[in-house]
Amino acid sequence: NGYVHLKKVFADGFCDLMVDKIENYLEPKVYIPFTKIPWGFGQLFEVEPFNKVIEKKEITDLCSSIFNNKNYSYNHLMVSNKAPFLGPEEMYHQEVSNIDTYAPGCNPNIDWENFLQIFIPVDNQTLENGCLRVIPKSHNLGFLEHEDIVWNNHGHKRRLSNKSMMRAYKEYGIVNLELSRGDVLIFNHLLIHGSNSNQSPKNRRSIICQAQNTKIDKDVAVFNKEAVYRSNFIIKTYEEKIKSDF
Repeated sequence: NGYVHLKKVFADGFCDLMVDKIENYLEPKVYIPFTKIPWGFGQLFEVEPFNKVIEKKEITDLCSSIFNNKNYSYNHLMVSNKAPFLGPEEMYHQEVSNIDTYAPGCNPNIDWENFLQIFIPVDNQTLENGCLRVIPKSHNLGFLEHEDIVWNNHGHKRRLSNKSMMRAYKEYGIVNLELSRGDVLIFNHLLIHGSNSNQSPKNRRSIICQAQNTKIDKDVAVFNKEAVYRSNFIIKTYEEKIKSDF
């Protein structure tokens, strides 16, 4: 199906430790727009107890099995906070659409197999508070058409086009992945996924980690070109909006 759901890998006590760290010690890296509510924290490779997450045997065994290699590495280890009432939606996308940012030099049509996304709910996640939604087996469709948008944090994002989504939905449908705190979801970079906003009074915090099994050197020229493209798209969009309104 393009993903594996491991249930209750982390005990409630460990999740409580992560919650305490999030609420009382971590310094936010980004806030929900127009608020002082933390949206994201990272990198956390050197921060307990989060640094223990990537050492968990259930995760390392599965990643090693999929990659057929124990010497993979990690690109990032972060916390995402989809806060009560204000936590924004995540547009449907494939992770591979941003490969020129997180792994510049890799080919999305070939190297997608060398990456795994690891998602760990710190709180119970249901449709009410914006659980992940995936199109199972959608990785079989390959790298699909995306479109550029300016997202909630005034940043550039890529979302799947309506045409791509309708094709995938008609073929495979959508699954709501209602997860319990401490579960682990591991999925590949062609799997279509997204989530609704959190309109509930319940917390919806998650650990997000990316594993990489490639020795391809970072191509700085590709990275810089992508950064300029994404920045210019935002500037151009706002300039055209300002001109049309005034």
